[in-house]
Amino acid sequence: MKKLIIPFIILIAIVALLMSLPHQQERDLNDYIINTLETYTRDGSLPYSWVSGYDGVTQDLSYRGVVIAKANEDSSKSSFCCGLTFEVYYKSIMQALEDLDLDEDLNNMKADDFSDFISRWFVQEKNGDGPGLALVPYGLGKKIEKMADVRKGDFVQIWRTSGSGHSVIFIEWTLNEAGDTTGMKYWSTQPGTDGVNYNVEYFDAYGGKIDKSVTHYSRAFSPNEFIER
Repeated sequence: MKKLIIPFIILIAIVALLMSLPHQQERDLNDYIINTLETYTRDGSLPYSWVSGYDGVTQDLSYRGVVIAKANEDSSKSSFCCGLTFEVYYKSIMQALEDLDLDEDLNNMKADDFSDFISRWFVQEKNGDGPGLALVPYGLGKKIEKMADVRKGDFVQIWRTSGSGHSVIFIEWTLNEAGDTTGMKYWSTQPGTDGVNYNVEYFDAYGGKIDKSVTHYSRAFSPNEFIER
């Protein structure tokens, strides 16, 4: 009799433990973004190139059968920063939709909407935001007001004291021995890393050129977080 009772008691304990665990939630889009960017080679074969005639993406991107962003026609797989960060966002959110069997429905967007969306992402004015101004109006993301809330996989529109800007994906903060946040490690494409790669830049108060006052942070929503327009 004891041989039957002991396994049953153990089974009850296991069931109780499993029921106490939190239910598995939808995968966070930041995880998709990090997984996507890690698929890109960082050996110089995806060089930085700011030229007219293409949208800064390494491959043509299509939505519902319509090309919404064009790659460089010379087959160099070159990219520039805002085109590449948009590409990573687009590939990530499309994969999330596919995993949820949502049939390429990006919050009821139409292919024609991407002309405006990409224009916003690519920044419309000096010192302005890019990704945040695209994601928010379409119910696809939010701006992050506090640096303390920024997480790995968020989008950043950097502006420097020199006046130049850069569209990047946040990886982590850099800290000095005193614990001060001195800058950030990010992923993007830039001449200094021969194209796609990780890079580190510092704030102007710590020997770098990033201007905190005009640098913008934003987070893309997972499909279950979309806001109806």
